[in-house]
Amino acid sequence: LAPGAEDGLSAAEEILAQLRPVSFAYKLSSGTRLGFLAEELAAVLPEVVRQNDQGLVVALQDLLAVVTAAAQDTQLRVQRLEEASRDQQVTLEGVLQRLGEVER
Repeated sequence: LAPGAEDGLSAAEEILAQLRPVSFAYKLSSGTRLGFLAEELAAVLPEVVRQNDQGLVVALQDLLAVVTAAAQDTQLRVQRLEEASRDQQVTLEGVLQRLGEVER
């Protein structure tokens, strides 16, 4: 979904940020469900919405691919931030060591 995305939100993450999870109840069944309104989802990600004889339906397996891509992009960003943090820690420790030597 977002080849080459490096900084900021990936395309998949941007899509997820636009989604509005809702709770709802079907007219003919009891209980509350969680999900997305197909009409709203179609405006953001039309590839995952299908028309059938009962109306619009969400192809959850297709939506799962977007969620997976966003999770992978997020994990990659976390790994990069952890590496940068470790590098900064090493640099800081070196600076503190040199400062200690100068103060002696």
